Amino acid sequence: MIIDILALAGTLPLDTILELSSVAAVDDIQQRELVVIVPGPVLRMQLSRPATAASIRAMVPIGRSRQLLKEVSKALPTTRQSSPIEITNITRWTLDCGLPVEDDQLLRAAVFANQLMRPVAALQFCSMPVQSEYLAALLAEKAVALLNQNQVVEARSQARRAFELATTPEAAASALRAVHVSHFAELDYEEQINRVLEQFQHRFGIVSVHAATTRAQIDVLMVMAKRDVTLGNVEGAKTIIEEIQKHPLTDNVSDRVLLKALLAEVFCATGRMSQAVVLAGEVFAELERPEGFPRPDVSLLAYTRSVAALIYDGDWDLVRAALQPEIFVNTDLMLSSGGLRDLAAATMACRRGHFEESLPALRSASVALADYDPWSVLPTALGLLAYSLVMQGDLVGSQEQLSQLALLNRRSGKFHELEASAYAAAAQVMTGQREMGLARLRSLQRECRTRGLVGIEMTVLSLLMRVGDSTAVPRLSEVAAMVDSGSKEFFLEWSNALGSQNPEDLDRASIVAMKYGFDLVAVELATHALNKFHDSGKVHRSRKTASKVVAMREQMPGLVSPVFNAIEAPKMTRREHQIALLVAQGESNNSIATRLHVSLRTIEGHLYRTFIKLDIQSREQLASLMNGEEPQQLTDSYYS
Repeated sequence: MIIDILALAGTLPLDTILELSSVAAVDDIQQRELVVIVPGPVLRMQLSRPATAASIRAMVPIGRSRQLLKEVSKALPTTRQSSPIEITNITRWTLDCGLPVEDDQLLRAAVFANQLMRPVAALQFCSMPVQSEYLAALLAEKAVALLNQNQVVEARSQARRAFELATTPEAAASALRAVHVSHFAELDYEEQINRVLEQFQHRFGIVSVHAATTRAQIDVLMVMAKRDVTLGNVEGAKTIIEEIQKHPLTDNVSDRVLLKALLAEVFCATGRMSQAVVLAGEVFAELERPEGFPRPDVSLLAYTRSVAALIYDGDWDLVRAALQPEIFVNTDLMLSSGGLRDLAAATMACRRGHFEESLPALRSASVALADYDPWSVLPTALGLLAYSLVMQGDLVGSQEQLSQLALLNRRSGKFHELEASAYAAAAQVMTGQREMGLARLRSLQRECRTRGLVGIEMTVLSLLMRVGDSTAVPRLSEVAAMVDSGSKEFFLEWSNALGSQNPEDLDRASIVAMKYGFDLVAVELATHALNKFHDSGKVHRSRKTASKVVAMREQMPGLVSPVFNAIEAPKMTRREHQIALLVAQGESNNSIATRLHVSLRTIEGHLYRTFIKLDIQSREQLASLMNGEEPQQLTDSYYS
């Protein structure tokens, strides 16, 4: 009987099970590992294999099911104090038995089912006929459930209809949230959400924070905060979040976690990583409480945002720990839903320069997100994938991902959009579209600067440096001084070394970068230092740094960086380049000597050294090389 009850009702308090059965029966099924006891303030019992519940339910005859429901209801009456899981399970069971359920309980059960991310149950509740006063709110919950089942078009339709039918602030606030989540990826999201917000305030009054603010108004303000975050309006978002954090109606664990996670995202984007990490730690603590966290729908994104804060800050040990599912007390936090965990792991690997790790994670994330992506982060995955592929030398594969990205007809949140575009633009530069990619990167950097998004601007600047735009160095130094991060020492050493171009500074910055786990930057800086030591004739230091570069490069198999290509390419002097261009134009050695007012022997000497540098044997090969590239590209690649 206990197995049947748990299959029908889901998790139940252990005391309720003991009322319905005997101690001996409970001990017997526990010893046979058919059930598990869930710890917390109230001990609860559930099936050890929850996946079997549906098949067990199907085998329980309706008469026996109704009789068991009657017994459970006596031991566990559904009240306002019942847990969301209890209300959801008992309501589903009651409907399955063909028994009536009050409209207010149907609505509460639908809300809880969506919060528990159980869309099938939510849709069952939303399909029941109700009085008109409950219809709008129930349609709003139906829209959320449809979105969670990837029925996006229908979800948008139901959300808009719910708002049109809403006659109370509470129902309209629910519909407004449904409009936000269902239209999030629409290109006209800003227009849609602002129009509905304007209509809400026209019908129900201006929304603001004060002593008499209602729960419905708090819910509307939360939608406004989410809107500002996704549109990149950081000051507006910060103001709203900090105001509603002070209100007593948000003094509950779910609201605290949601608001702190949103604020952490804002702090990351604006370069206040240390503050974001503190908030992330507070979020982790709330989510991992022994009694569990009541809202899986909140916990998933809150955890993702908190992990992102650690990635921005460069605390790789904490990121790795957070991405290990076996450490979680709260199993809702495995970040596996929709490929979010893989995307987070890949982002860390990309920032560190470990593309052999990022590629499999990104391929997995891209497949999952192509099927289910209510967060609209697939563009980020594709941008990172294009960048990772080209950094491993796969130009064709990178171009394919760039093409897929260009065909996506959806928006992302502003922070995700900027980063995805930056990585895609860097991939463009490295796949041959240099001017287009550079122009895009510079445009993104200007937008970040205008919006005050110095955290994201740091990413864009690092990519500009990687593709060879040395004009970004002064701004990199400014941003490094502005960011507040546990990795600030690295940012400062890196930018200062690039600014000075002193080989000792570059070598020292390489050591600091390696200490902080920015391995790709470390090997690039060491390569820069090697080149400078060699040019200045410091042979001993050159050999020492060369050994370090080789050792570092061996830890990053298959890596192809534009920095390596530019630095390691043999360099022509300006005179050698001038002579090479004349050779490419068909000039003879004699005519070149006459034109440049030097001896024939001097021209021959220059060409001899050029042949050795470029590992070629003839004037024809030199002409072919010179005619195969734009002059500016050769200048970037070959001049000291």
